[in-house]
Amino acid sequence: MNIEHNPRLTSAELGYLWTGYLGETMSICVFKYFLQHIEDANIKTLVEHALDVSQQHKEMIEKIFSKKRSLDQWGSRTKM
Repeated sequence: MNIEHNPRLTSAELGYLWTGYLGETMSICVFKYFLQHIEDANIKTLVEHALDVSQQHKEMIEKIFSKKRSLDQWGSRTKM
C-alpha cells in the first residue's frame, strides 16, 4: 500500500524557505569571493567546506520549491 502525503506549505513555511534560499545564495557569493583572496590554507579549507554546505542547502531548497511552486514565482530568475 503506497500512500503519498503531500501537504501544502503554509505562508510561514514558504517565507522561511525563501529567506533560507536568499541567505544561501548570498553566502555562496561571499564564500566564492573569500576563496579568491584567502592565503591561509587552513582557513581556505574551512571556507571551501562552508561553500559546499551552502550549495547543498540551496539545492535542497530548490528541490522543495520545484515540487511546490516555481522559484520564478518568487522573483528569482538568476542561476548561481
